[in-house]
Amino acid sequence: MKARTCIPILLSLSMMVALLIAGCADRSSDARAAKSQPASATPVTLHFNVTGMHCSGCEEAITETLSKLPGVSKCNASHVTKSVDLTTTDPSIAQQAIERIDDLGYSAELAPN
Repeated sequence: MKARTCIPILLSLSMMVALLIAGCADRSSDARAAKSQPASATPVTLHFNVTGMHCSGCEEAITETLSKLPGVSKCNASHVTKSVDLTTTDPSIAQQAIERIDDLGYSAELAPN
């Protein structure tokens, strides 16, 4: 009867060791993944001149669309100034932002600094 009691205990211990080892492996792979990703860049604000905006609905459409781009933390569209300010950690999305604005039926260009 004692032998039967020991088997479940041994199985439980071996399962706990296996889970512990698996947990350590997961944490070390997470650490490696974090090290392989570059640190986030300093945010920059891109300025666009946009024609065709006439109201706050136009502003909302552009803001909603551009806010979905990767790296975008803030978007401000203004039909009054006919401009869009886009804060991002990835300035290389400028062309993609212009294409998205154009797809909405407006015309955009990157404003000179």
